[in-house]
Amino acid sequence: MYLFWSAPYARIEEAFAWEKRIQGWSHAKRLAFAEGGIDAVVGWSKKQRAGSAG
Repeated sequence: MYLFWSAPYARIEEAFAWEKRIQGWSHAKRLAFAEGGIDAVVGWSKKQRAGSAG
């Protein structure tokens, strides 16, 4: 396991909310985030992934 992203938060609640948000993402979305940051997953949805697959 390794750290691939971090950000400063003023409140622990904000950090916890981001952690839970990322935990809910698919493996593919997490990989895209790790490789390209938040800009890589803005607008990410199952519909968009399905549309680009074919």
